[in-house]
Amino acid sequence: MWIRLATDNDLDAIAGIEPGASTDVYRRSLILQGIEQDGCWIAGRAGPPEGCLVMLRRHFFGRDFVALVDVKESARRQGLASALLQAAETGATTGRLFTSTNQSNHPMRALLAARGYLEAGVIDFLDEGDPEIVYMRDLA
Repeated sequence: MWIRLATDNDLDAIAGIEPGASTDVYRRSLILQGIEQDGCWIAGRAGPPEGCLVMLRRHFFGRDFVALVDVKESARRQGLASALLQAAETGATTGRLFTSTNQSNHPMRALLAARGYLEAGVIDFLDEGDPEIVYMRDLA
C-alpha cells in the first residue's frame, strides 16, 4: 500500500475515485482547497490511486476537519480509508481533528469508532431523515 499528498496533477486520478470531483463544483472546490493546504492525500494498493481524503485546515471552529474520505468500491475493506485517516491525523495542525458522516453510513461510523473518534454532536436537516453525526479525535 502507498499513500502520499496529492497535487494538482492528481485531479484526474481523484476524479476516478470521487466522481463529484469533475462534475460537482462544491466537491471540486473542497479537493482543490485540500491540495492547496497540503491536506489532500491519495492512496492505493498498487498502481493508480484508489482512495482519497481531504482535510481542511482550521476549517471547523478553528480546528482541522476531514471533509471527504472516499475509496473505490473495488478497494474497500483493504485498509485504505484507515491509512488515509492516519495520514490526516499525523498531518493535523490542531490538537483535535473533526469529521462527520451520515447516521446511515455504518461502515464509516465503524471505522471512526475503531480509530478512536468520539461522537461530538448531531446536525439535523442536512439530508432529510439522515442526520449528520460529528466526530472528534483528540490528538494531543
